[in-house]
Amino acid sequence: MNKTLLAVLTALALTACGQQQAAAPAEQPAPAAQEVAPVEQAAAPAAEQQPAAEVDHVKARQDAFKQVGEAMKTIGDVVKGDVAYDAEQFKAVVAQMQDAGAEAFQHFGEDTQGGNAKADIWTNMAKFEEGRDKMAAAVAALNEAAQTNDLNAIKPKMGDLGGSCKSCHDAFKEKTN
Repeated sequence: MNKTLLAVLTALALTACGQQQAAAPAEQPAPAAQEVAPVEQAAAPAAEQQPAAEVDHVKARQDAFKQVGEAMKTIGDVVKGDVAYDAEQFKAVVAQMQDAGAEAFQHFGEDTQGGNAKADIWTNMAKFEEGRDKMAAAVAALNEAAQTNDLNAIKPKMGDLGGSCKSCHDAFKEKTN
């Protein structure tokens, strides 16, 4: 993936997740349609790089949610028709998103407060876990639809997933802009 396109995709994903990054160079517009590529992953999740007692849970979940955001952007571009639909690549990106989401939620335990996470997570863990479960169900439904290789079956599932992300962000993520 060329560096400019990666920078644009990263900036858009970070914006969608409420984070900031320097703007990508404006002189190279992104192509109108291109092939979808699997989301690039870090060499290893932060939790695998450090002993359990030394894991930076805030950074680990932010890194994992960044991967979720990048996957959402890629999937959204396919659903909107901005990127050519390739069924196998699409399935790979959905699977990566599913894995990254599961990884992120492992870092919301006791004494893991910080970042853009509201304190309400830890004072109302049952509601937070309900949101997590809705997201997991929405990703699973998107993954199931992706197995049909039918973009028309996928589109409504993407909307459901976006809604689950938004409701959790509204309730449990501090506004950053």
